[in-house]
Amino acid sequence: MAALSNRPRSACTGSSAPRAGVAAIVLLFASASVGCDFFDELESDPIDSTSTDGGGDGDGDGDGDGDGPCGLEEDRCASQDILSSCDLGSGVLTDFNCAALCGGNLNFTCLSDANGQHGCWCVQPANIALDGCADLEVCIAECATASCTDACFGRASTPTIRLLGALFHCAESDCEDLCNESAEACNSCILATRAGVYGGCGVERSVCDADTVDEIPWPSP
Repeated sequence: MAALSNRPRSACTGSSAPRAGVAAIVLLFASASVGCDFFDELESDPIDSTSTDGGGDGDGDGDGDGDGPCGLEEDRCASQDILSSCDLGSGVLTDFNCAALCGGNLNFTCLSDANGQHGCWCVQPANIALDGCADLEVCIAECATASCTDACFGRASTPTIRLLGALFHCAESDCEDLCNESAEACNSCILATRAGVYGGCGVERSVCDADTVDEIPWPSP
């Protein structure tokens, strides 16, 4: 497993934009590597984090029963802002603060990728907000590249980004057990829960839908 830091070692985004402006998932590598579109590897020691070696003395989540080292199944997003990552080499489960990992950028949310690995999605919000929460959701869904998602987040304010992040995390958390059992059913569960037609994220869905941006009036001729 790669050593960890609060700042990415490289911006592997396929975009010519500066690293600080690129929406990137700060991923703690625990197994096979993944594509470079959103992921940055980290390099020194974890900061603002807690860990346990399975002995029950640490402040982190540990392995639950204290009988042995953590396993890959315990690698998860404990909350929108807390990433729990298991070092398979040492068997230590460590909690990372996404705000610290994102450095000067904003943590959108902790979430999993298609391979089941977890990371903090770090973005830069807009100086002038143009899109509300539901608009940002649609924009992200239509993207296939890092530069596209970067532009989406660049149209939304910090509160809007955080509201959508709360919805994304709620859906993943609600579907966590199903996702562990069936990769095929996982994506459908998450999408249905985000949409508010399934699961327990109706409040987050309603709050997101209520978040809109007033049209910027054009000056009269």
